[in-house]
Amino acid sequence: MCKQGNTVKVEVHHVGEIRLVDVDVDKCIARIIKALNEGGVATEGCCCGHGKVTGHITLTDGRILGIYPNRKVFLKHCPVDLD
Repeated sequence: MCKQGNTVKVEVHHVGEIRLVDVDVDKCIARIIKALNEGGVATEGCCCGHGKVTGHITLTDGRILGIYPNRKVFLKHCPVDLD
């Protein structure tokens, strides 16, 4: 997780249009945001959580992807059998 304000520009799909725009994205998740958008999965917003809260990536279809610092924290919030 990076410090708040540590951002880079990433080209993403503009909501509702077929054009790309540059937006500020937390540096530590910029590659994920770029890959999602390049793969046709448009994002609407994101935050890594800065080590204080659970991070998220909001997709334009309404789904929200959680960003957890490690498996232990993930399992605490979302208990599932991953083995």
